[in-house]
Amino acid sequence: MRPLFLGFLVLLLAAHAHALESSARAGVDLQGRWTVNDQESDDAEAILARRMGELRERAQREAERRRRRMERDPYAWEPEFTPPERTPQYMAAMEERDRGMRQMLGMTKMLEIQQSVGGGKLTIRSDFETRRLDAGSRSQVSLPLGPLADQRCGWDGEWFVIERSARNGPRITERYRKLPRTDQLELRVAIAGDSPLAGIKLRRIFNRAAAAASTDSTEVMGPVR
Repeated sequence: MRPLFLGFLVLLLAAHAHALESSARAGVDLQGRWTVNDQESDDAEAILARRMGELRERAQREAERRRRRMERDPYAWEPEFTPPERTPQYMAAMEERDRGMRQMLGMTKMLEIQQSVGGGKLTIRSDFETRRLDAGSRSQVSLPLGPLADQRCGWDGEWFVIERSARNGPRITERYRKLPRTDQLELRVAIAGDSPLAGIKLRRIFNRAAAAASTDSTEVMGPVR
């Protein structure tokens, strides 16, 4: 029983060490309207295109493996996926998949963040959606491509962290912080788990937008989560 208890204690301490706080450190404020700085950010489009190319090559290798197997043994029939015709429904599904992948990777051109005094509540608007977040909380949310995920969010030092994890699906971690020397916003996104995007990590830098470009606080940029 002693090794079991020690193992449980280690897990408990590890969970506590990674607990996210419900309030921000003094002086940490992400509030503002931000526009992406493409020159200082990772080339997300190139990274996504490279991954999609890898997936296509993998599918082609699998199709070739299936073809060779059937040539060796005509009775080893395997069902083969036949892409549907390029119907409007199919094209709409492909557009939705493309949008979902970009949303998971944080490939937004703008961010607008509202932060309460103390950092207990944040509203993050992007090109894709509006999310209202309670620091230190846990909840369940739908991921962009459908699966239900457990979400926790809160402060880890100067970072505001959002973690979403779906059972047998992707694990997405977003980390936001302000760069004090340049007055820029940094966003880091990492994807793990069972996902075509697993292993991708992106760093994106946002400049503070001009005050004249600020939208009305009631404007919603996308679906509210």
